[in-house]
Amino acid sequence: MRFLFAITNLILVAIGAPSESLARQTDADSATERRDRGASWAPDSRRVVVYSFRGGLPDLFILSLDGGERRLTDTAERWELEPDWAPDGLRIVFAAGSDMRSLGIFDMAADGEDERVLFMEPGTVNAPRYSRDGERIIFSYAAPGRHFAIFSMDRNGGDLREITQEPQVSILRPRYSPDGSAILVAARIPVPANNPASDTEPSRQSWGDLFLLTPDGEMFARLTDTPHARETFMSWSADGGLIFFSRGQEGEANDLYAMNADGSDLRRITHTPQQSEYFSRVSPDGLRLAFDTGDRVYWIPVNDLNATPVRFPD
Repeated sequence: MRFLFAITNLILVAIGAPSESLARQTDADSATERRDRGASWAPDSRRVVVYSFRGGLPDLFILSLDGGERRLTDTAERWELEPDWAPDGLRIVFAAGSDMRSLGIFDMAADGEDERVLFMEPGTVNAPRYSRDGERIIFSYAAPGRHFAIFSMDRNGGDLREITQEPQVSILRPRYSPDGSAILVAARIPVPANNPASDTEPSRQSWGDLFLLTPDGEMFARLTDTPHARETFMSWSADGGLIFFSRGQEGEANDLYAMNADGSDLRRITHTPQQSEYFSRVSPDGLRLAFDTGDRVYWIPVNDLNATPVRFPD
């Protein structure tokens, strides 16, 4: 896979009224000691699986729109991060390890039983995600001393394939499009020599622009070009027409944005300078967009992105 650095910059215009009410809600939530993050919807579009810090290393929990929660794991000596619910609802894949530098990929039954190791190599992984048909798992992996690259494997941990090979670029958070024709990624690429940022920061990299790859790893579209911002925690709408993501300038909080799948019609969803929003995820029925603030999980209707966010109940 080859990244093309000499790409014409896209001109994106932000429209739409951001949600201001979220900051008031999260002020009250900050008094609680739970930190729910990384929601992934169940196929019924009524429940999410999250990783949560409840006074120690993160464990996995299921939250429901109807209230209540269920703990799936309780391992005091292991990090468990970024779960993803299989489209058939039977299993949950997640990253886990003794620390952030040595994460592997595991899965388990949706009731928390029958845990398996799917991928464990020296180095660490990032963001395992099922394909829409549930047959493959895509993820980022960085071997010791190397940048992150994109890999995929079948849902049982076999047929491992390296999709990208770009030694100077970290490629993170791959997301299959709903129809499987593209992979959405965030890539940390070097700032080109003719970019004004290079004059003052010659060694810095882009924090994470968004690109589309073919299933074989060839880049065919650069969606954003923002050298002084980070763009990450992406997701697709259920029909593949929209992309949601988190963006923040250096030293500032992240807000949620939406844009068309070709990078046009950028819309800012939230505007909360004192806090960040992360891990956007659309429910399988296409009706709700879940995200978190680092403390609690919220949702808004996809057909009204300016609505007041609703918190998942206790």
